[in-house]
Amino acid sequence: MNLFWKKLTGALISTDKIEKDEEELVLAMQRYYKVEKSLELAEYKTLFHEVKAAEFIENKKTLQNRKYKDTEEYRTVTKLRKLQNSPSIHSYYKILTSEELKEYEAFKVTPEFENLGDKAKVKESPQLSKLKHFERSKEYRNYTRYHNSYIIRI
Repeated sequence: MNLFWKKLTGALISTDKIEKDEEELVLAMQRYYKVEKSLELAEYKTLFHEVKAAEFIENKKTLQNRKYKDTEEYRTVTKLRKLQNSPSIHSYYKILTSEELKEYEAFKVTPEFENLGDKAKVKESPQLSKLKHFERSKEYRNYTRYHNSYIIRI
């Protein structure tokens, strides 16, 4: 009598539906075994343990509470901007490519370079007076200040 009422109310499940559900369960179980043996799951498990480690959590909190202005990168960028906008460094690079500096450097290696110390010879020769004037110039002092310095080598 009980089966009659179940069939009448629709509570009785057909055999086709039960077989179809069983087939789906078997496919799901096969997929489960396949995923269980996969490299992705193994990697996930190792990463999960790494993320749940106390050291990782502490590092995460530190990084989340950190502000950009407190970092070394911010200090480096501000130094770079300051140096990029520095007129003395612009002047250094301008003098570095100038003809006057090339002429002075070439003259420096000659034996006549010692004549720059003699005032009388400097007054007589226009070339020596020009080189002496360059040697005492603000641009040349700026060049000697920055040439081979730490700031330029960066």
